[in-house]
Amino acid sequence: SYTDEGSVLIPVKKTDISNTKSLEMVLAEDPSSPLNHAADQAFTLKLHFADGSVRSVPLTGRPALRYVPGKLIDYGDGTAPIYSAYSPLSMIRVPVSSLNADAGSAVLKAVEFDFNKMPSGAIILDRIEIVR
Repeated sequence: SYTDEGSVLIPVKKTDISNTKSLEMVLAEDPSSPLNHAADQAFTLKLHFADGSVRSVPLTGRPALRYVPGKLIDYGDGTAPIYSAYSPLSMIRVPVSSLNADAGSAVLKAVEFDFNKMPSGAIILDRIEIVR
């Protein structure tokens, strides 16, 4: 989760992605978080390469980032409240061909979630994969 345009940088084992098809993330907006203001989520994915270059991919209007209406239910028995609706994890696929990365800038070293589209929010991230 974040507030005030925060970002999260995730270092990865340096990987040459020049012969890969896509970068895939399985995630969902956290609809139970009040940080999402009952609205769809949006942010910028930034890919950091070993040569110092950065490629930005705006992520808006994606099914994985849609708000799922519901409410928190507190049973009053000391257990954590649960959300009344199911929030499915979905995949966001970024084709490597769309990054315009040449051979000199194809070694990925970090993935950054730059939360610069909304004032606050929360996501549930299951995994990030490189698909060959």
